[in-house]
Amino acid sequence: MATTPTKYEALADDVLRGVGGEDNIASVTHCATRLRFQLKDRTKADKAGIEATKGVITVVEAGGQFQVVIGNDVNRVYDALVKDGAVSGVADPLAKRGPLSRAIDLITSIVTPAVWVLAAGGVIKALLTVAVVIWPAFGATGTYAILTVAGDAVFQFLPVVLAITAARRFGANVYVSVTIAAALVYSATIAVIPDGTGATVSLNAFTSGGGALDFLGIPVVMMSYLSSVIPIVLAVWVQSLFEKVLDRVIPSIVRNFVVPLIVLVVLVPLTFLVIGPVANLVGEGLSIAVTWLLSLNPAIGGFVFSGLWAVVVMFGVHWAFVPVIFQDLADPGYSVMLAMIFPVVFSQAGAALGVLLRTKNRDLRTIAGPAVVSALAAGIAEPAIYGVNLRLKRPFAFAMIGAALGGALIGFGGSGVSTFVFTSVLTLGAALGVGNFAFMVIGCVVAVVVPLALVLIFGFKDLPQLAAPAEPAAPVASTAPVADTTAK
Repeated sequence: MATTPTKYEALADDVLRGVGGEDNIASVTHCATRLRFQLKDRTKADKAGIEATKGVITVVEAGGQFQVVIGNDVNRVYDALVKDGAVSGVADPLAKRGPLSRAIDLITSIVTPAVWVLAAGGVIKALLTVAVVIWPAFGATGTYAILTVAGDAVFQFLPVVLAITAARRFGANVYVSVTIAAALVYSATIAVIPDGTGATVSLNAFTSGGGALDFLGIPVVMMSYLSSVIPIVLAVWVQSLFEKVLDRVIPSIVRNFVVPLIVLVVLVPLTFLVIGPVANLVGEGLSIAVTWLLSLNPAIGGFVFSGLWAVVVMFGVHWAFVPVIFQDLADPGYSVMLAMIFPVVFSQAGAALGVLLRTKNRDLRTIAGPAVVSALAAGIAEPAIYGVNLRLKRPFAFAMIGAALGGALIGFGGSGVSTFVFTSVLTLGAALGVGNFAFMVIGCVVAVVVPLALVLIFGFKDLPQLAAPAEPAAPVASTAPVADTTAK
């Protein structure tokens, strides 16, 4: 007896047909809200048909990807899409695509599987920060200590988490990858190690740059790899290439233990000697560039950065900034960039709330309401952007104005966020202790109120309310009449 497909399976089937079937998919990954396809033939995809599918917010083409925006349930649709193995969920890391496309796909596929546990850890840390401000004595309790460990663990050992996702991405031995990552955090977290004579030597001086360490006479620059991103990703990529070579030359009778043995003996020292320091310099360079831009004039930098961030999200390239954020969280310990994303998300919620209050279209209200909640409570702004504001154009422009003003205030106050969080009301506490928190709050409030007021005052061209059709309705033509709610 055939089982009835779930709504996620039905949506996955609709999307699959829309992109031209499984034979037209080179690979597919997903981020927090989007299915990201690499298609063999773009002309076989029916963009308009997919956008008209119930459950799809919009379709974005950027960075060589065909991105279907689903929203908060994207992981369930993705699982339904790849569950039978007919559709590949892993892209070829050496596929011949543009550099930007490869970089975005790489970052997305490695970071996304871990992003929700990162967000959960961030929420725990943010709520603990607020709790200590309200009740200072709580910070001295065992409950606080244990919950702090729960919130910190994923960040402290982030290289280990990313080693798993990177190994799956590059096709490397995941256990070897985890061991390489463990070696990176081992040197930064274990206070002493045996020196071979029964005594111990402290690594604390080495991790702070105050000592000298060498490998076969070659000086090693020791640093902390806790919360780092780029070093382990590069190390696992090199591991995947090295393993392919070894698999071809090592006899099968000893391959299972000889290949990991050789990889660890070679790559762990190589990572400490070359990969780690180079990757750290790259990350620091990106962080310095963004910090320099914002330091020229924090208010103007915040105005420009926050005002344009929604456009960056539209093109789906915002994940390329994740390593910069993590680099900042590792050193100097807070991220100005992440703080300036708060008003962007809140501004989209404010504009969508204005639409909710003003529109006469019942279908639009059913989208706008959840979109506001999604942005404010979960930090996911895509439903508000694509489902509401961008469709109506003027609310999206109002949201950009609100975001820019909020970002300027946050930049002026020198605000930053001390842990990785999804930008929501629940995680505002992550900005406590960095800069002027009052300006952080005021900036977020302005980001909501300004677009809300602009939408209510100046209005927008509302969507017409269509009668329920007896059969599935065709997409509304661009020449359909609209009801003008613009203030006269």
